[in-house]
Amino acid sequence: MQTAPFDCNFENPSYATVEGFAGYVFLDAERVSVSKYMYEVLPENLEHYMTEIPEYARGARPFAEIMINHGKNPKNATYAYAVLPYADEEKTALYAKSVPFEILSNTPVCPAVRKASVGITAIVFYEAGECAGISADKACIVTLTESEGVLKVKVCEPTNKEDFVTVRIARALSPVALDRHISAECTDVTTLTVETELSVGEGYEAEFKIK
Repeated sequence: MQTAPFDCNFENPSYATVEGFAGYVFLDAERVSVSKYMYEVLPENLEHYMTEIPEYARGARPFAEIMINHGKNPKNATYAYAVLPYADEEKTALYAKSVPFEILSNTPVCPAVRKASVGITAIVFYEAGECAGISADKACIVTLTESEGVLKVKVCEPTNKEDFVTVRIARALSPVALDRHISAECTDVTTLTVETELSVGEGYEAEFKIK
């Protein structure tokens, strides 16, 4: 439904939807600011875009902005939300009533979530750190998928700055299949050494049997 431009705040909302685009479920948001406005790509700014802007997109068009508002000079503030592409209000509201994943950590060093129903844990290490029994010596992304006694671990180093990343898992595992860029030492703790030089952000996977 088309609406006129507006700017407003909502206290402790559980979700928001942008019709035809996505639903947003808020897990940690005391105040959310929402605005709609007309935006136009000015001719003098076209040269700053990496791709050519088609003619139909150069005129003034409506934009919606949703912002988790921490106010002025926040300290140690956090936020968490889920994006549901193309979800309508009904689907978004249903998702918000029973969020199917758990936030394991929400710190500047290591945000992490787990969806138990599918056995997936996803961890982003912005620097060396530890979370949920997983540690990394450098910035990287680690995803773990557990099913029927098998654990698959994928490691990605998206900064393209490190030649090697070491990931430790506080579990006894037995290797089944390792990507050629991964070596593993398996004791009571499983240590993965991942060669990330020239990986260009590609993720490398190892598969283990859980002892």
